[in-house]
Amino acid sequence: MNDSDLRRMFDRTAPSREQETAILDRLSGTEREEHTMKRGMKRMAAALIAAALMMTAAFAVATGLDQRLMDYFGIRQEDMALVADGVVQVDKAHTYENGWTVEVKQLLFDRYCGEILVDLTAPEGTVLTEQDYRMDFQTLPTNRDLTNQGFGGEYLPESSDLAHGRISMLLHIHLEVASGDLLGIKLKLTPEKLGWWGLEEENDWEFHTLADFREESWTVKLTIPEEDPGRTLTTEQPLNVAGYELPVKQLYVSPISFLYDVSGLPFRGQPFDGDTVDGLMAVMGDEELTNAVLTMADGSQVTMAARYFCQISHPAGGMFDQGRVIYRLADIIDPDQVRSVTLLGQEFPENP
Repeated sequence: MNDSDLRRMFDRTAPSREQETAILDRLSGTEREEHTMKRGMKRMAAALIAAALMMTAAFAVATGLDQRLMDYFGIRQEDMALVADGVVQVDKAHTYENGWTVEVKQLLFDRYCGEILVDLTAPEGTVLTEQDYRMDFQTLPTNRDLTNQGFGGEYLPESSDLAHGRISMLLHIHLEVASGDLLGIKLKLTPEKLGWWGLEEENDWEFHTLADFREESWTVKLTIPEEDPGRTLTTEQPLNVAGYELPVKQLYVSPISFLYDVSGLPFRGQPFDGDTVDGLMAVMGDEELTNAVLTMADGSQVTMAARYFCQISHPAGGMFDQGRVIYRLADIIDPDQVRSVTLLGQEFPENP
């Protein structure tokens, strides 16, 4: 936000003459007829109140979360303090020679997930139809290694304005088990192409490219703060998955997501056959959202809105190494208030 933006905002938020009179009336009450000095002091108080209101509005504009992200995650104004540490304002834009403009607006993150809001504006005269748009992009870490990252672009139809040529996308970055975390990392985000998948013939899917950005490379630099919006819950219980007792490596909660990691120790040194893979994936990959429930300090329960990501890792020799599942929460939470997690019908109370 530049100086002229602030001035325009102050002009919009400054009280009108009628509002100023109303403020003075409330301040004056029955003492309105007192001497001039008191009236002057009350006018000063009213001016200070108006200035404070304008500064509050400026702060909200400068630090607030985009309404589209608030709608997607179900974030209310009273939840803003919980997610504020996970918001990064980006506001970088580029117009390509093909006429398309890409604007990277905001980033909402926690330890293992990054959600990037992007607007794409078509060249004038382009007719956009309702499609399940997908955006391909690359992320390259510049200050440390970040391997094995899962990502994709999700179309936000209710936030888009196809009649005026604008498509809104939410780009997801979800880290696999061996990737470390996102905290403190610096990334280069490079858009590649925009389009949609269409079924041409039976079981024959083809990607229809609407815009190709690869011939003119443009990169946005993103820096994720080091402060973690979430926390890890400690437990020593194993998780029973498809008849196998798997050690729980981690239970992680943030205001927007829940994650659990399991270790493949029972399979170390044993062949990891197809039946085992299918059995584990059938359970961990099940999209039934009641498979995970958080119980809060006040006894209320928080369910999941979507399963983001599921990974069964077997990097070498056919041995199961570890697994990860990430969910998006149905409600914004305070991670410090989580007291237990229920996974696949098994309760995991937090160790004191």
